[in-house]
Amino acid sequence: MIKRIFSDMDGTLLNKQGEISNANMNTIKTMPIPLTLVSGRAPIEMAPSIKRLGLTEDQIGFNGGLIYKVIDGGFELLHENYLELEVIETISRTIREKYPQVSLSVYDEANWFSDLKDRGIDLQHQATRCNVQLTSLAELFRAKKRKIFKMMLIVFDQKQLDEIHEYILSLGFDSIAVHRSGGIFLEVTSNQAQKALAIQKIMALENLKKEDIAAFGDGHNDISMLKLVGMPIVMGNAQDEIKEYALHITKSNLQDGVAYGIEKFCLPK
Repeated sequence: MIKRIFSDMDGTLLNKQGEISNANMNTIKTMPIPLTLVSGRAPIEMAPSIKRLGLTEDQIGFNGGLIYKVIDGGFELLHENYLELEVIETISRTIREKYPQVSLSVYDEANWFSDLKDRGIDLQHQATRCNVQLTSLAELFRAKKRKIFKMMLIVFDQKQLDEIHEYILSLGFDSIAVHRSGGIFLEVTSNQAQKALAIQKIMALENLKKEDIAAFGDGHNDISMLKLVGMPIVMGNAQDEIKEYALHITKSNLQDGVAYGIEKFCLPK
């Protein structure tokens, strides 16, 4: 019997407008199984969905870089894995020098920062309704106690995305992980910020076994999570290489695939 469900957000729970459908919401709010969102998003970007679903369980942001619980409009940090400040400063500066037209932004636990307002920033704002804080890279990294959880690059040219991905890896920083999502996003987090590692921490806290949990996902950054759980459910809109990790394939994110998957595969018969 499934005792806990973990779900990705973009391309999985959310539709193309970045919203939760009524069908998904109704199924989640009425089911007897706790749900944890597992996303590359920051807590400020996850907050509207958490509120709409009325979730009180532990949540996972930054691809596993942060485990937290929403309390009284704020959030309580339960576990964190953030980037080494000197490392992310070096990567940010070299990317900005080598690829000046690429959309670059970074997140601490509660804020979103960029040095430029461009097409990528506008796209992310439309998707999340969050406002970026504009500041120079020099000013941003001057605060030595700042905890940076994610650098996000938005690259609209696939060839350039591949090139930048390889370039970041070539810098040789062992402490980082580079994730691709949504076709145009490249996200740099701590190498300890993995969805599976964060889920394992919740499993240990709640004495959950592999066979107790299901997970919904659609992208490359969901693979570690899909490999970990007893019931990996992949969205119909996922690429074929992601579907190889599925025990079940549900409908697409535009067809209320999470609700369909919960009702068909997760709920007691």
